[in-house]
Amino acid sequence: MQEIVKKINEKLKSSGWYDELRIFLESSDFSDIIAELKKKVDVDKQRFCPGLGSAFRFLEEVPVNEIKAVLLVDYANNSIDYASGVAISTKGLNSDTLIAQFIRSGADKNTSPDKWVQQGLLVIPLSLTSRIDGKAHKKLWTPLVMRLIETVNKKHPHIPWVLVGNETWKYEEDLISNHVRRMELKIPIEDKEWSKWINSILISQKKTEINW
Repeated sequence: MQEIVKKINEKLKSSGWYDELRIFLESSDFSDIIAELKKKVDVDKQRFCPGLGSAFRFLEEVPVNEIKAVLLVDYANNSIDYASGVAISTKGLNSDTLIAQFIRSGADKNTSPDKWVQQGLLVIPLSLTSRIDGKAHKKLWTPLVMRLIETVNKKHPHIPWVLVGNETWKYEEDLISNHVRRMELKIPIEDKEWSKWINSILISQKKTEINW
């Protein structure tokens, strides 16, 4: 189990997240999360996705110093074949799924959410992993979600946040930014201006817009 923790920590070093989260990542609290997931597989015979090898990709691909905006999302891709570690990735999803419609609501072009991530969009899921029957491990990952919020608050106090899904709204009181937007995650997607809103904040802060 400690070998798994070590590999995760190594993956987070180049993006700067390991340095910011070092105390938590080296704590028994984090080890307990990994141990519980391992137990779900070894003892309870519950498969989950994405695997721990890719569950932290959303942090690996967005350096902590280069975040432009944050989506806090109550969604996880629970496809064992396609879950990629970026919660809003549409790889392998039908175009009529809820998250696919959410993506289209913010895109001016037929671009991939992975391209948004490469431009500095940090997508924090309430649960990094889910059982393949769809049940997310939200409670298990709450301590990490809180550490991520604290880190973004410290490094980027004026960043725009979009809280996607009613469950994310309770975290608004933990954010110090004045730029917070709530969204319901349901069909039909009613808020089709969220991506434009993010760019308007970035322009006002003299930052490069995200090419949606």
